[in-house]
Amino acid sequence: MFKIKKILRESLLNEIKFGINELPQNTILINNHHNLTLYNLDYLKSEDPLEGVLGHVSMLFEGNYASIDQVAAIKGYGPFMYELSAQYAYPGGLQSSRDANTNDKAIRMWEYFTKNSDSLGIDLEILEPNDDGYVECNERGCVEDFPNLFKMINTAIYCSDTNDLYSLTNVGEEFIEDEGEKLRDLISGYGNAFFNDKY
Repeated sequence: MFKIKKILRESLLNEIKFGINELPQNTILINNHHNLTLYNLDYLKSEDPLEGVLGHVSMLFEGNYASIDQVAAIKGYGPFMYELSAQYAYPGGLQSSRDANTNDKAIRMWEYFTKNSDSLGIDLEILEPNDDGYVECNERGCVEDFPNLFKMINTAIYCSDTNDLYSLTNVGEEFIEDEGEKLRDLISGYGNAFFNDKY
């Protein structure tokens, strides 16, 4: 199944995409108040520890849904960060940014997940106008003007296979337990700085 997902990622997005099997050996996932930072510990004591950040995502929770607030990843790790986010949101759904804070690359990523949900093992929920969390207008416009964009905005993805999330998080929690809680804030701070550098 992992190879099928990798082939699909690469063929559908026309670039190499990495998953859990391609991570550097000393990679952990740090969770700090709905901020997930995928980090390669080989860089923790280097001159530039920001180079250890493979991806970072922060989410906002409202009702049964989490929405992407910020996301950034080095080339190849974007889809995996979205997958980890959907796993983290489960049993709730993951939605794109609720405002207009979604760039074109993120829109393409979201389209990839919604168009290929069956082959990726992801369930979809398409919100209707009377549902909680439905967005009719934002800074980009309204549903009437951009129906495809708002269909994406009003779609939640569900990923019940949370093995990758728990595997990486457990290693991260063991590291924090051994090395001290202050490193949770430090690595999460690197994730935030990484996002700010990208945007």
